Amino acid sequence: MQDSELTVTTQTLCGQPVLFVKHKKPTQKVCVYVVGGGMLKYPKPSQAKEQLTLAKLTGRDMVLPYYPLVPQHCLADVYAMLYEFYTTLLKTYKAENIAFLGGSSGGNHTLGLISYLKV
Repeated sequence: MQDSELTVTTQTLCGQPVLFVKHKKPTQKVCVYVVGGGMLKYPKPSQAKEQLTLAKLTGRDMVLPYYPLVPQHCLADVYAMLYEFYTTLLKTYKAENIAFLGGSSGGNHTLGLISYLKV
């Protein structure tokens, strides 16, 4: 995945791979995209590539965390990973500049994480 306006890297955070799509011209905003898949599978290559388009459309850096999957992990593990990842993002981005996007079960994870953050 390449784009003249973006840098694409993969890092391991919280023990899980995370895809970062960042603007070469720095931005103060980021969007975390939590994919669906019922906690059974990782994002499809097309979903990873979609982050390039979303970054350009939104003007935000995009982040695609590969959260823990079942049966080795449970929902609490997903929330723990996403929460730890969120606290890592706070070192770079202000809370009000961090957006979440989720599809299918990823949307449920996103809503659950927001509730988790409010507790």
